[in-house]
Amino acid sequence: MVALETGAGVFFVSDTTWTAADAPEGQEAATRILPGPAHGYMGDPACLLLRPRPHPLPYAGWLVDEPPPAAPFDRLVHATGTETPPPGWYRFRLPPGATKMRLRTPGQVRLFVDGEETALERDGDAYAAALPAPDAPERIAALRIASVPGFEEGAAIEAPITFETGEGRIPFGSWDELGLPHYSGGVVYTASVNLAAESGKRVTLDLGRVRGAVDVRVNGKDCGARIWHPYRFDITEAVKDGVNAIEMRVFNTLGPHFGVGHPSHHVFEGHTKSGIYGPVRVDVSETCTFDLTPE
Repeated sequence: MVALETGAGVFFVSDTTWTAADAPEGQEAATRILPGPAHGYMGDPACLLLRPRPHPLPYAGWLVDEPPPAAPFDRLVHATGTETPPPGWYRFRLPPGATKMRLRTPGQVRLFVDGEETALERDGDAYAAALPAPDAPERIAALRIASVPGFEEGAAIEAPITFETGEGRIPFGSWDELGLPHYSGGVVYTASVNLAAESGKRVTLDLGRVRGAVDVRVNGKDCGARIWHPYRFDITEAVKDGVNAIEMRVFNTLGPHFGVGHPSHHVFEGHTKSGIYGPVRVDVSETCTFDLTPE
């Protein structure tokens, strides 16, 4: 409750499911519902009172969770010139396993993957392309956009570039350097390892350096989870003679999403790093038994 100079009090509640009681004698309990926060994440409470500044690029409010502007502001453009801007080049790594890409631009666009031109087709108000070599561990895409006046540089791309993905190959290292710069979620690594299960031997899977939480399954059997170093798992009871299927699921934090996909001043150096760095190895060792019986 907030006490006013008049002696009256105002109760603040989050929604209509809350009620206020115990008002000062002779006064009615006034309630006021708090507005929702201006941001979708926690930050400086003072920021909740500020009206966010519109994004300077047209149709780019999705970067900061802004709704489309109302008329007549929906007709604003990036530049006031009437001359056709020079073509722009946009290069980026494709996500591992990406099979299709879709983008929206008012200009004419050409797509190159690893230097080879890839066909684009109209898909409603956007362009779509089937991406070659989805099993390649690394692919570089380049867009050449011949844009129109008012939609140049960053304004040439009107909405997030989206991908359809399947199984792919990803090397060890941080996801933000391997085509997943703002991905928050999980990645499943799989491997097939030839082993000889020997009685009395202990088998350990060591993932080396990891950024994130990991759980491991070997031949379909759970072998535990780790959320910090050492990322080492006893897989003795799960291994078998011959080929063993190892599955490592890694989950990161919201750091990459808030650091790149949804820019935020709450993300600091290192918060966007995720994945298995390795080295990954399987160790087979003798089981040691200590006899602590006093003589």
